[in-house]
Amino acid sequence: MKKYLLIFILIISLTANTGCTLFSEGLRYFSPDRDRNTDILVDNNYLSIHVLVQRIVDSIRSDSDLENLFQSIPSRQREGVNLDQYQQYIRLLRRGITGDISSFSIMGTDELEEIQDDMIVQRPDQASLINDMRGVWLYFREIGRYEEKFAIFLEQADGSPPVLSYDWISQILYLSEVSVLYFDAIDRSDVDALTVLLSHEQPDRTTDILKTRARRIIDYYQNNVGTRPSEFRVLKAQIDCLQFEAFSAASQARQTAVSRVIEIKSKSDQQYEINDTIPDEIHHLDLNVFYSEQHLFKLASVDSERQPETIRSNVFESIVGEPIKHNDSNCNAVGNIQRITLSYDSMDILVEGTCFRHSRWEGSVRQVLIHDSQCRLGSGIRPGQTVNDILRRYPFADETGFVIAGQFDGGSVQMIFTVDEDDIIESIELKITDR
Repeated sequence: MKKYLLIFILIISLTANTGCTLFSEGLRYFSPDRDRNTDILVDNNYLSIHVLVQRIVDSIRSDSDLENLFQSIPSRQREGVNLDQYQQYIRLLRRGITGDISSFSIMGTDELEEIQDDMIVQRPDQASLINDMRGVWLYFREIGRYEEKFAIFLEQADGSPPVLSYDWISQILYLSEVSVLYFDAIDRSDVDALTVLLSHEQPDRTTDILKTRARRIIDYYQNNVGTRPSEFRVLKAQIDCLQFEAFSAASQARQTAVSRVIEIKSKSDQQYEINDTIPDEIHHLDLNVFYSEQHLFKLASVDSERQPETIRSNVFESIVGEPIKHNDSNCNAVGNIQRITLSYDSMDILVEGTCFRHSRWEGSVRQVLIHDSQCRLGSGIRPGQTVNDILRRYPFADETGFVIAGQFDGGSVQMIFTVDEDDIIESIELKITDR
């Protein structure tokens, strides 16, 4: 009986000294009060994965002891990672872990494989390294908030001890450097520096388009984001991408802060992709529709009594010509209002108003589709022009499917560009979408 009691006490002692409990993967481990000097090395003087994670946790929690913690990791488990790189990596992790770490757990096989598959889609050239990584969740909680978790990864090939991967950490730090340059250019309102950075990502775009995009980004951050870039929280630190979270500035119209995610994605040969879409807004000028340089109407405009502006067929059709047809098939009553869908050689329109025996009409335009180069919007954009002509005015249109929205006195408006395979504008649609 005494023999079994001694064995039990020994097991408890070893468990306490290693700073973790000897449970199966997926359960949590943490012991903040352990003595580092009594850690047990396993497998020919290698730290176990749980003890190695504990070192990283302690590094995140204590800046003053960072060098000693780094040195306490056997050099063979640092795989060429130097102290400076380790410090940079830990500082990056701290931006993702905004509360006290309470525990950690090893990712289960199914969960890890799903994450690995997503990473390999972005970085197929790094499939071998990614498949050798083991994932660990660090659990933390801010005061007054729910518990959250953050993923870190260690390299551990089959049958080998875990290591801090130089290839993994160095590539994450490269993405971090790109993010620093990007956010610093925004913070300094440096259009030229931001343009150069964007040109490496989008070499096919002309400088004037990239400068328009850079100005749009800087303007957005100055007027809509309430925190400095250095305070953006890191949501993900992986070889395929870094994710940051920024919060909108407070306003009277919006009482609750809205977050947005910025991604710096890695590509092969140290190339990168910045996913930071700033949705464009329709300019007032582009609510105006012209035919052969004659003004037809302004969509979503209202009169002095805040009622939709009225256009009349005699004036409209004296400019664009007669409709292809106007009969019961395309002119229907909805309550006391006629909905008239008319097709002309150069455009299609939807009018709500009054029809007089299908011979003349008056009302407000709810929707227009222009498909002839004789038609244009107020800024000059017209069918037959190229995508570049769109991007000079709406620099993020290609990232929003060439769909742009805006809010005006006459309602919410959506503008949709249809572009062919040669990047030529086939048609432009404007429609009021508030019902």
